[in-house]
Amino acid sequence: MIRKSAFRVCAAAVGLAGLSVSASAALLSHESFETYSEGSAISGANDGQGWTGAWAGQAAATIAGTGLSYSGGDINIDGGGQALRILGDSNNNMATRTFAPQSDTFYFSFLFQSPTAGAETERDFFQVWLSDGSYSGTNSASVAHDQFSGATHRFLARIAKNSGGPFFNDLDTVVNETYLVVGKVSKTGDSGANFDRVDIFINPTTLTEPAVSSVFDTGDTNRSSMSVLGIRTALLESTDEYLLDEFRIGTTWASVIPEPGSLAIAMMLGGAMLLRRRR
Repeated sequence: MIRKSAFRVCAAAVGLAGLSVSASAALLSHESFETYSEGSAISGANDGQGWTGAWAGQAAATIAGTGLSYSGGDINIDGGGQALRILGDSNNNMATRTFAPQSDTFYFSFLFQSPTAGAETERDFFQVWLSDGSYSGTNSASVAHDQFSGATHRFLARIAKNSGGPFFNDLDTVVNETYLVVGKVSKTGDSGANFDRVDIFINPTTLTEPAVSSVFDTGDTNRSSMSVLGIRTALLESTDEYLLDEFRIGTTWASVIPEPGSLAIAMMLGGAMLLRRRR
């Protein structure tokens, strides 16, 4: 009985290790902002993994000495002690970075928090977009955070348009709360070889992709390949602020959701060895 238990633990650990390797292989790019100096501008920053160029950005995009973390269901993300801060400025290309060109379904994820959006009735607008160059609404797929009514702000999906897009109406965001945002950019075939659908998942809790997204939008981007991640802000006042952390781009859901840690795998293997010795 003990031997069987040890075998099961070993098998589970090996399975987790396999998942970890698979997810790592599908991960294209990752940015944690941990290696930069607090207060420095993001423009020119060139650490992280898998990117094809350094960050380009405006002076309002700097490194904050506060990291973001998320825990929900099976997902736990520790963003460390630093994040990207956007403070009091509006720009279609607030910060951008290039990754390996993708011509098939790909995913992106990041942690989001705002200490101000929703604390007042003024409209604040934030957007993370994917395209193949500088921002153009009609040529990009994105997730946005916008005023819904009064002080209420919500996430929305937007693709191939300069305004609008369906809101995720099940969640009114709260200031100073961290949200995990996962996006999926794909092609339905209705627009030929062009990307024409974006699915957005807000605060997912599973290591496997949910069957239904939180919200989605469709439209022809006229882009068959995408290679730029960008951040856009609009209508911000001088004290309006956003914090962003743990950007990932990959070709699978698992690649943009941190896999079970190597420590957990090691603990399982260690437990199995202990069972064997005590049999």
